[in-house]
Amino acid sequence: MNLGKLASFALGPIGTAAVSLVTVPAIAWLFTPDDVGRIAMLQVGISFSLLVFSLGLDQAYVREFHSHANTAGLFKTCITPGLVLLVLVLVAQSLWPYALAQGLFGEADLRYSALAALCIVAAFITRFLSLILRMQERGLAFSLSQLLPKIGFLLVIGAIVLAADRHNLMELLVAHTVAITGTTLALGWNTRCEWARRAAALAPVQRGELLRFGLPLVLGGLAFWGMTSLDRLFLRHFASFDALGLYAISANFAGAATILQSIFSTLWAPAAYKRHTSGEAPAAIQHATGHVLAAVVFLFALAGLFSWVLVFLLPARYHDSQHILLACLAYPLLYTLSEASGIGLGIARRSGPAMLATVAALCANIALNSWLVPRHGAAGAASATALSFLVLLVLRTELATRYWVPAPRARLYIFAGGCTALAVAHALAGPQYPRAFIALWGLTLLISLYSFRNSLTELLKWLRIASHRPTKP
Repeated sequence: MNLGKLASFALGPIGTAAVSLVTVPAIAWLFTPDDVGRIAMLQVGISFSLLVFSLGLDQAYVREFHSHANTAGLFKTCITPGLVLLVLVLVAQSLWPYALAQGLFGEADLRYSALAALCIVAAFITRFLSLILRMQERGLAFSLSQLLPKIGFLLVIGAIVLAADRHNLMELLVAHTVAITGTTLALGWNTRCEWARRAAALAPVQRGELLRFGLPLVLGGLAFWGMTSLDRLFLRHFASFDALGLYAISANFAGAATILQSIFSTLWAPAAYKRHTSGEAPAAIQHATGHVLAAVVFLFALAGLFSWVLVFLLPARYHDSQHILLACLAYPLLYTLSEASGIGLGIARRSGPAMLATVAALCANIALNSWLVPRHGAAGAASATALSFLVLLVLRTELATRYWVPAPRARLYIFAGGCTALAVAHALAGPQYPRAFIALWGLTLLISLYSFRNSLTELLKWLRIASHRPTKP
């Protein structure tokens, strides 16, 4: 992939992170931690719906796209079952009109239920429409699909701030709803040539193959949702929405690391499957995993050195987020690394072992949250999630070497495990020893500069070559 195309895909996560640097502090100054905590529960509900109601067919669409000439029929086959099931569930839920609002926000308000339901449906459709752009390698359009919700939310919040003196949960919820539904409409128009095209339905045998690949991922999806959401649920149960709001702000800043995760996840799976077809996959995956490990270690170290900057961006009630930030980074960074080292499970079509790895990591997550959250609050929740994603990384990597191709792993575990341990220690003991942890992260950066010097050299060489390579039309 040339530099121009890579840059077009990178624009989305980079732009999203840039907008978040404005949005997150603005929300922290304008809204109470209680309201921020409640809106974090909406994100939990949306992520649950995307992972469960997709039935794993979003991943099946990515896996089989290059193998089907009838891509329009493939898309409709993949989106229809989950969308119908989601709508039926929401219609059934309307028999208890306050249930959704009560479950997410702790408020019996019909307006909250209606807006939350609309957000969930719009996010589901957006997920599948964005896959069309991704698989067609329309990088700029795909990036805009990621940017639109953030920009729309920021614009609506800005308008609300100018129009009202007091700010509450309803304003946050309206802003999210307008941003998500607007993005869905824009994506629907941009991809109309694909989803509106007449196409023959896939044969029952083909539909069955898609479901056999996707359905085992449902349990894995539930487990993954638990790994990324149980920390919030434990905080709500053992603490309050205020504590949840503090944690949500920390996690939102850590979301800047999704630049790496989003770019890599967008490009890696299709590229790996294509390399597998040409017989290049084993060497390419080992090479790429080494570079991803380097990026992960560098990001951990740099974030540790500069986490104190958050003190100048946030009101005093959020200052503890500077210590929690490092543990919150573990989710996107370690998950990205596991995508690289564990891709062999997807190539070998071993969705069962992949699911079992996620379930095992979820069990670790539950045990760690039960132990750490009552004792350490938000710091404990961040630490539990970080350690459980380290478990996921190890399990995915080990299973991939068993079911596909063996690969060396000691370097991977030493650096990933060391950074995770230091991040957890920072979350739990950072307030007592802030300068010591800055020094430790500085030492980590120096070690990584030496250990990954080959990755840095290759990166510079690739940038020089790519910048002079003509862009394909």
